Amino acid sequence: MKQLIKLYIQGVMVCLKDLIFFVRHSNVSLSNNSEAKLMSTLIASYHIIEKGLSMPNRRLGFGSEVMKGLILKCSTYAARYGDGSDQFQYAIGIIREYDNLHKKSHYPLSDSLQQDIDKILSAYDFPAAQQMEMSRETFFAQANASFEQFSMSRHSTRHFDGSVSAELLMKAMDLARHAPSACNKQIVKAYVVTNPTKTKEILDLQEGNRGFGHLIDKVVVITTRYCGCTRYSDRFYPFVDAGIYSMNLLYALHYYQVGAIPLVWLSTEERDKTLRRMIAAADDEMPCLVVGVGAVAEHVVCASSPRKNLSETVIVV
Repeated sequence: MKQLIKLYIQGVMVCLKDLIFFVRHSNVSLSNNSEAKLMSTLIASYHIIEKGLSMPNRRLGFGSEVMKGLILKCSTYAARYGDGSDQFQYAIGIIREYDNLHKKSHYPLSDSLQQDIDKILSAYDFPAAQQMEMSRETFFAQANASFEQFSMSRHSTRHFDGSVSAELLMKAMDLARHAPSACNKQIVKAYVVTNPTKTKEILDLQEGNRGFGHLIDKVVVITTRYCGCTRYSDRFYPFVDAGIYSMNLLYALHYYQVGAIPLVWLSTEERDKTLRRMIAAADDEMPCLVVGVGAVAEHVVCASSPRKNLSETVIVV
């Protein structure tokens, strides 16, 4: 009993330290009190807009409140840190692309929003961003190329049109299962949901697929477990395993020319329970990701989502 109590106390201390570290270094308060935090919220805002720009059946006038927030974040970032960042310049490009779209379509934005757009675009002459448009053939043109070309050609898509066979999905799942796993414990599971009604219910529960979820044919729900953890220091590795598996699955789907989009599952305990019931998962399984799949439309628009420079992401020590 004493050993068990000691174990629980250690667990409480570990969780408390995690909480303190998270609150101190995250941006849950949206204080944007560092360059990294402000840039993260700026990128999140422009990504919402670029998703809207790449949506099927795009609705004009979308994201006006997000656009106002993006303009404010850009102004704040430039005042504090200058305009040299590629990500900042792309954000301005997104604003210009948004502006060009509505002017070309003769769609009037609100006076206040248009004034904000005009003001910030007059201050910076960075070119308009451009989302990627391509045919289905081009989308999968590198599916059998070298890994360098293959990897760089994979994109998430929201332009689905038609179904994909369960047999083809199982081929991708068979390839994905060869992803590395910590100590080879293989604690990740993938649930392939083929029933249209259940697929819709899961997508409704996930809530991050508005505007294109109705085009998704099937979903794959990825879960992980703590059962392989024997120390508190193991507490994050189930999610690392799930991430590695998920990326391998996305590559496998692209290889078999199946359209896919990862939909992050960040939900409440009640929604976790509901999803477990839907897919008949065990009580100890933690949903991590929902992957929407389907046949790709003949014409595809993908968000550009530029990556940071190598020097910003790789540090040689």
